Amino acid sequence: MTGEPHSTPLVGNPSTMLLTVDEVAAELRLSRAAVYRMVATYAMPAPIKLGRSARWSRDVLRNWIADGCPSVA
Repeated sequence: MTGEPHSTPLVGNPSTMLLTVDEVAAELRLSRAAVYRMVATYAMPAPIKLGRSARWSRDVLRNWIADGCPSVA
């Protein structure tokens, strides 16, 4: 043991990153409002709430798109 503190990276594999509403909107070529409308109508996966912030899992969105963007209700 070297006496150095053990650190675990907060961000590992880029495919596990969380996306902001702006990043999701850009990926889907929609407005922010359209993303939130789709969430409200269960047309897309709901975000993970971090306090008052909304984040989407990159993997969840990629799988949802690969499956043909089915409703999540």
